[in-house]
Amino acid sequence: GGQFDTAGTLIADQLARWQTAPAWRDLLHGSDGVAGAPRLSGRGALTPNTRFDITLDRAAPGAPVALVVGADRGDFPFFGGIVVPRTDALFAIATRANGRLNITGSTPVLASGTAIYFQALVLDAAAASGIAFSNTLCATAP
Repeated sequence: GGQFDTAGTLIADQLARWQTAPAWRDLLHGSDGVAGAPRLSGRGALTPNTRFDITLDRAAPGAPVALVVGADRGDFPFFGGIVVPRTDALFAIATRANGRLNITGSTPVLASGTAIYFQALVLDAAAASGIAFSNTLCATAP
């Protein structure tokens, strides 16, 4: 079989991640910074009391990050980008020297089909507005 780089507008590695982790969907909406668009990815079954991991990479090294978390979509414009999650919670964190950030937690009890949206806003002088927006992750409880 052959290889492919894209399927429609999806980059092949995004499609592969979606197929192997259907509880975590990439809704795109990123904007470029110093290393391209910062990328959030998630892993975990999202069943009660199981571990989940969220990773941010391709972000500016040692940069402040606002992780926006919401139980619904807001899709509001902000500094030249789109903040997809409705802002139900906001966490101030920072990337490491390699531009990565890892968050690990335990999945709370969620009703089946409950969606939670995540997006990182990274302070980045190379971004058009000084803020690089990550893709948006949608985590859905089975």
